[in-house]
Amino acid sequence: MASVRVAVYTLPRSAAGLTCQGIAAELLPVHQGQPGFLDHEVLTNTDEVISISRWQSREHATEGAVRVAAWVRGHLEGQVTLEQQYIGDTVGPRR
Repeated sequence: MASVRVAVYTLPRSAAGLTCQGIAAELLPVHQGQPGFLDHEVLTNTDEVISISRWQSREHATEGAVRVAAWVRGHLEGQVTLEQQYIGDTVGPRR
């Protein structure tokens, strides 16, 4: 059963130079190098970035979350804040 990680980050006004496309472009290689990674997309609104990644299992999603958190600390410290994170198994077929 596939699992999904949803992470909601806020962008402070001082991080106006960050773009959703830039964050997505930088995160994708981080995800792609991890076991069990299936796909990733990034959504945005005015002051939030929502990262949605699909994994082969909950274990993969949890490991992926740890690695992405380390990457964010190393590359985006002070520019984004993780507000919420959800990891769960998918239910039903993906369309």
